[in-house]
Amino acid sequence: MPPKSKSVSSEVKQQLILNYIRSTCACHTLKDLEKMLPSVASINSIQVKEFITGLVNDNKIRMEKIGSNNWYWSFPSDERRERENMKERTLREMNRVAKLVEQLEDEVEKKEAAAQEDEGFHHDPAVIQAEREDLMKRKAELGAEVERLRAEKSAFEANDFTSIKRKTEDIAKWKLEAMMWADNIDIMEQYLNKLASGDRELVQAVKKQCYGEDYVDGDDL
Repeated sequence: MPPKSKSVSSEVKQQLILNYIRSTCACHTLKDLEKMLPSVASINSIQVKEFITGLVNDNKIRMEKIGSNNWYWSFPSDERRERENMKERTLREMNRVAKLVEQLEDEVEKKEAAAQEDEGFHHDPAVIQAEREDLMKRKAELGAEVERLRAEKSAFEANDFTSIKRKTEDIAKWKLEAMMWADNIDIMEQYLNKLASGDRELVQAVKKQCYGEDYVDGDDL
C-alpha cells in the first residue's frame, strides 16, 4: 500500500523531487516526470505540475521550451553553484559586520580618550559611562552576528564533495526501492484484475479502499 501523502510535508516532497531530478543528470519533459515522480515523493501524477512549477519559480530547477515541449533539469553542478553563491553572500555579510565592529571599537576608544581629556570638567561621568555601555552592547551584538556567519561559512565548507556523493548514493538507493515497490504494486494490481475477471468497477473499488486518498479515479489498471 503506498504511503499516505499527508504524512510527508510539501517541503519534504519538494526536496525529494529536486534530489531525484538532480540524481538523474538528465533533462525531462513534464510527461516523463508525471510518470516518475509519484513513486519518488508519494504524490499523485496530477500534483507533479504544481510541484515542478514551484521549483521553477524558486529557481531550483531550470526549464527551457524546445520544440513543443518544456524540458526540466537540475544538475549537481547547479547545486554546487547555488552553494557557492550562498557562501559568497555569507562572506560578504561577515566582512560587512566585521568592519562595523572595527568602527565601533574605534568609536569606543575615541570616546574613552575624550572622557579622560575632559575629566574634571563639564562632562557627566554617568553619561559617558552610559554611552560606553551602549557602544559595548552594540559591539557584542555585532560580534555574535560575526560568529553566526562564521558558523554558516564552516557549514558550507563541511558539506563537501564527499557529503554530496553520499547523498547521491542514498538517492539512488531510494530510487531503486521506489521502483521495486512500484513493480510489486503493478504485479498485485494485475493479479487483482485477474481475480476480478476483468470487473473494472470491482478492481477500482478495491484499489480505492487500499490506496485511500492516494488513489486517483481513472488510473490505468
